[in-house]
Amino acid sequence: VLFVFARTADGEGPPVAAKRVVAERFPVQVELGDADSPMPAAKLFSQKSVVLMARLSKSGDARPASGDLESDPIYVDVAPGAKAQLTIGRSLP
Repeated sequence: VLFVFARTADGEGPPVAAKRVVAERFPVQVELGDADSPMPAAKLFSQKSVVLMARLSKSGDARPASGDLESDPIYVDVAPGAKAQLTIGRSLP
């Protein structure tokens, strides 16, 4: 299961947007927006920039676990139509 998520620019706390994707093929395109926020008070478009990451979870759980594959975090300015590319290239110990 692929998880794509955005956190506040400091990288702390729960995601301001997250999406769970069951993908049969890669690459995939994923859009995040305010509707993907798990916290009603912290929306994606209320941020100036975010830390964006992706994780392939072996268990299907959103929490990171040993053996999951993850992208390096990237900083993205939040704007309608903004695009970013994540590459999953490391394994969690």
